[in-house]
Amino acid sequence: MNIKLYLIGLVIAFLGSSAQKEYHFYSDQPEAHRIRTVENEFSYNLSQAKDKLYINLKVALQKRTLNSSKPVTFIAVLTGTGPSKKYIITDSYYNFDGKYYSFKLPIDMTGGDSVMIQVSNQNPDLIGKTDFILRFAPDTRIANAVYLYDSNLEPIIANTLLLGQVVVPISSVDKRVYVRFYDYESQKTCFPTSETPTVKNYKPLVKKINSEVSFYLEQKGFYEFASDSLFANAKTIAVVDNIFPKINKASELLKPLAYLVDSVGYKSILKTDSPKKALDDFWVGFVGDKLDLTRRVIKVYYQRVYDANEKFNAKTLGWKSDMGMTYILLGKPKTIKAEEQKVVWQYDSGAEVVFVKNNWDEYIFGNFTDIRGRFTSAIDHIKQGNID
Repeated sequence: MNIKLYLIGLVIAFLGSSAQKEYHFYSDQPEAHRIRTVENEFSYNLSQAKDKLYINLKVALQKRTLNSSKPVTFIAVLTGTGPSKKYIITDSYYNFDGKYYSFKLPIDMTGGDSVMIQVSNQNPDLIGKTDFILRFAPDTRIANAVYLYDSNLEPIIANTLLLGQVVVPISSVDKRVYVRFYDYESQKTCFPTSETPTVKNYKPLVKKINSEVSFYLEQKGFYEFASDSLFANAKTIAVVDNIFPKINKASELLKPLAYLVDSVGYKSILKTDSPKKALDDFWVGFVGDKLDLTRRVIKVYYQRVYDANEKFNAKTLGWKSDMGMTYILLGKPKTIKAEEQKVVWQYDSGAEVVFVKNNWDEYIFGNFTDIRGRFTSAIDHIKQGNID
């Protein structure tokens, strides 16, 4: 038996079984921690003791009759995976500080699904009969982790590994690990001269492997390791060759020329039996017979390809990504504005390129039709040697 692997397995098992789960919540209300209406004010937070979760509530109510002496009573109904639980909260259970009624309720999350809590005021002399509804769901990022180790059973921290390397995935919750693989070669290339952008083709290969068993990284691409088929909180790894982000083979240097020709010309270039000759012929024909100028254009162009691979590599190979294409043709943006689901690159020329996040967590063109002319102009500038 490999003692080191055995000890790692014990540690993972301990984390999976004894580590506290962390919880987050979903709410029907527009504000996360505080809900205000004309009549009432509610605030709440979560607390945790070992595996038990509690909701701490503060409720402020306005009196219809200022001299009312009737006690306030709340009804709370908790609905989850098991039978509903009803709590009657009277003055012997809550605290009142002159403004807020404060009380705490236990929430059973052992079923792993969401729990809904519905609170209502039962005193007719107080305004606020409208129900107050919250939903909570468990965050299983700690419990459902997959950890990666190298062939020497040292933890892997890096997000980029070399082709041919061996990893040992260990799940904290199961004897199986889900692997999802995106092949860089199968991803289509976008052509800037097209009427519309090329639709990204995400068709990953998914398979299950045994936890604690060596896994060989035999293809260049993007790997995800997770403990479930939803790939929530997956461990992600980009697998590249030993010269990445650089490319130096003539056959590979031909591929980024997609941004300087149309789809027909690109297919013709790739069909060549002599990649080196095809590469030389292309650049001489594209820039002209001014050798020094051609060399400078080639150097800058492939430096941008290198930078795109380094900066934007993910499920799509860096230079093939929409951000990669934009960087290669237009260069580095002057300013970048980032929002939650959108990024805008701004250039001195006035061009604004919008990228929006898709369902695969990658940024794709959001205004390709509007800026397609900018790409066409950029190709002409590169042909004239105006690139730096």
